[in-house]
Amino acid sequence: MYNILLACDSVYYDTWAINCTRSIQKFTPWINVHIVIVNPKNSYHKISGVNYHEDVVDFPNESCKVPYYQAVRFLKCAELFPNGELVMTIDCDTLCTREFTKDELHTIISTIHVQRHQKNIRWMAGLVTYGSDSKFRNEFKEQLLSLPLENWQYGWDQDILNALDNKYHYKKLNVGDWMSFGRGAGTFLTLKGDQKIAEGYLEIYKGILKNV
Repeated sequence: MYNILLACDSVYYDTWAINCTRSIQKFTPWINVHIVIVNPKNSYHKISGVNYHEDVVDFPNESCKVPYYQAVRFLKCAELFPNGELVMTIDCDTLCTREFTKDELHTIISTIHVQRHQKNIRWMAGLVTYGSDSKFRNEFKEQLLSLPLENWQYGWDQDILNALDNKYHYKKLNVGDWMSFGRGAGTFLTLKGDQKIAEGYLEIYKGILKNV
């Protein structure tokens, strides 16, 4: 059984996660999609076949909100899949662009793979797979929680992700292979930063969305 986990607040759910989920269901309906919504609205549209999880958090300050939204998928991966289940986490502002087989997915999801940009020496949190045991996902959660939430800063999740490579020796996924940024032929396409408001990138995104 293969799983994809998304996590976001209600605004991102309405704007991006619904589209992401529908694209996955269109091209790979055999994947189980799980969505964590942080502090959800009283009512929200639920997509048939999706596993929903609600996360209620009392934020101690405004500055820790975005870091928590960035990291919550990694916290919940350990909680929702504690027994080494095969899971991939991706950004919500992502679309699946094509069909792929279970064998294709198994080549990366059965071991720890992390995305890495060819020009960037840091690992990137936008696509992560966790392998078939629980050690990595549990330690990722533990290290995130080693700092009180009130002290979290932007990029805390990536700091921990990069630190853990020394122990888990991730396998590399190049940008443009499984995941493209803004444009390209990746199996998934995600919008990074200002790409989410740049008309050129949004046209590419909307073009893919028409096929969903």
